[in-house]
Amino acid sequence: AYVTAVEMFQTNNAATFDTQLNKLDTVDWPLGSGGGGTQPTGTLAASAISGFLNSFRPTASKVIVIVTNELPSGNTAVFDSTAVAELAALQQQCLVGGVKAIVLGDGAAITYTDGGGVTTTPWADFAIATGGTFSVNPDYVDLNNALLAIC
Repeated sequence: AYVTAVEMFQTNNAATFDTQLNKLDTVDWPLGSGGGGTQPTGTLAASAISGFLNSFRPTASKVIVIVTNELPSGNTAVFDSTAVAELAALQQQCLVGGVKAIVLGDGAAITYTDGGGVTTTPWADFAIATGGTFSVNPDYVDLNNALLAIC
């Protein structure tokens, strides 16, 4: 898997951020065409929080947006108890750093049943636990509404 960014955190980047955001689900940046199975979105989110994209500005709202149609897998390509622990650690990192998560796409509704028979919705639970939100609709309208609700 590769980790990349279309917009780095920087001061006064509203115009360039809007340019990149407006590409969401267009010919430039189509959504929903990923292969079946888990995806390394948790790894990417951890990279964003840890400073890969530059530091969050101290006075800015800290939000990560995850658009996915699957559960996260880290480097194993499997969502299992290890992935659950990695997502819990990421959630804790968000809480400590004051980062809220917005999860968009079908991945927000996918359930996981652990070895004890407990069923959860990992991405939705993660978003809510960070003070963020989720939607199964990966479009700019839901993203805008989510940003207005949590910022």
